[in-house]
Amino acid sequence: MTMKEIFIQFAGENHIPVGELKLEPEAPDQLYIRLDGENGCYEGHAMFLEEERMFIFYVVLGVRVPEEKREPVSAWLLNLNYSLKAGQFYIEEKTGELTARTAQYMAGADWEKRDLLETLVLGCGRTADHFYPEPPYRMHIQAAITVLRSQYQM
Repeated sequence: MTMKEIFIQFAGENHIPVGELKLEPEAPDQLYIRLDGENGCYEGHAMFLEEERMFIFYVVLGVRVPEEKREPVSAWLLNLNYSLKAGQFYIEEKTGELTARTAQYMAGADWEKRDLLETLVLGCGRTADHFYPEPPYRMHIQAAITVLRSQYQM
């Protein structure tokens, strides 16, 4: 089975709706799912690079950082990423969109891939839900900006 087929099977067995996503003509196939956490609902995107045996998954956090605040928020996310055991938060340079991301090379039998896919998807979703719940995320960003301003007299 391909990684995409394994992912669709995993989603179906867990009653997670899956849809096709094509962002750009040259982009690899992607699927999107909805993740429901304790602190909010998130859109997850799964990308499959079958030839490279690479699975990429990211959670869209629904936050766009204004251009003038991207640099201090990026610095704060760098420190947060350092403390994470897996995955990372990413701020898109041009749009300011925040995502939680993970990627993994996949090898072995289908059942091994399935276990790893499930672990990556749920782990990334939990990271997003824990560190960026909908109401408090603004407090985290504002607190980071306040600290950075005091340190750098911004």
